[in-house]
Amino acid sequence: MKYFTKLLISFLILITFLISSYSLAQELSAEDYLNRGIDNFDKGYYSEAIADFSKAIEINPDYKEAYFNRGNAYAFGMDNLSQACSDWQKAYQLGHKPALDLINKYCK
Repeated sequence: MKYFTKLLISFLILITFLISSYSLAQELSAEDYLNRGIDNFDKGYYSEAIADFSKAIEINPDYKEAYFNRGNAYAFGMDNLSQACSDWQKAYQLGHKPALDLINKYCK
């Protein structure tokens, strides 16, 4: 009986280790979050898109495409031009030149 108990505990520890290793391997990259955010934006899921773009920015604070797209989600999905302009300005500062067109059009 003791052998069976030790074997069972060892098996459970191994399974726990494998599950945690699998979870770590499944973490998304900034690009993954950006792509999922674009997909959510296209589907009209603006809050989810903003969360994905924000996560991409958290992983890579200089991700100009994430700032640009989050700005689009704020402007065109959430009607929040103040936050959109802030994100577009950050995207432009990071070198995303198309952001300047939106800044000139919406951020006055």
